[in-house]
Amino acid sequence: MRHSSEDFAIADVIDDWNRRWIDPALTARIAELEAERDRLREALQEIISCQPEMCLARYCCRKCESMAGIARKALKGAGE
Repeated sequence: MRHSSEDFAIADVIDDWNRRWIDPALTARIAELEAERDRLREALQEIISCQPEMCLARYCCRKCESMAGIARKALKGAGE
């Protein structure tokens, strides 16, 4: 496969972008947000794993099913 000089120019731009300077405060904030995302994903997984049949009250079962549905939608929208 032959590559044009345009392909190499694009590759250079991508390399420059990936090597650009990033403010350490932004890097730290990104890490915080990713950690928060992971904690929320774990919490949503816990809610989804709720077993309504284990609930003692009928109201609790309906509420648990509703929360699990909301959690499923949130996870679907969050990707991965």
